[in-house]
Amino acid sequence: MNNEEFEYLVSTKMDIANVLACSCLAIVLAWLSLTNTQGMDFLGIIHLGPDTTCLFYGALAILGVAFAFGTLRDLINPNSQFQPIMLDQEAISAPTRPGGRRSQTLSYREVQDVKVQKVAGNHILEIKHPDGSLAILSGAVGGDGFEALLESLSTRIMVS
Repeated sequence: MNNEEFEYLVSTKMDIANVLACSCLAIVLAWLSLTNTQGMDFLGIIHLGPDTTCLFYGALAILGVAFAFGTLRDLINPNSQFQPIMLDQEAISAPTRPGGRRSQTLSYREVQDVKVQKVAGNHILEIKHPDGSLAILSGAVGGDGFEALLESLSTRIMVS
């Protein structure tokens, strides 16, 4: 069997939506930080004064900007850090999430269960293994890649 590689990325539309949502949230939080004149009370347990509340909103705004820029960076230069799904002779190696940088490698011999579930119109391939499990989203594999991945994986698991 040959080694196979499958692209595994979140769609560009979803990334653009994430950038827009994080940017809008950052703008609202920055505005709250600049215009806040009251304190904040969390369930009667934690009390923040007006200055601390402004800092809290400001920190959340900076976090929103960081998420937006991180996603934007990935949109501009996607191939620099994304890991594909790899099927080799003995194991499957896949990112822990679509477009992720961390990957997990599971040997075919020790696979305990493989099933495909349909959740909210998207198929999810679940691979259970003693070293952990993988969940691969069909929409992130792209095109007919998900069906080819299923076919190749089932062949490799039966052989091992």
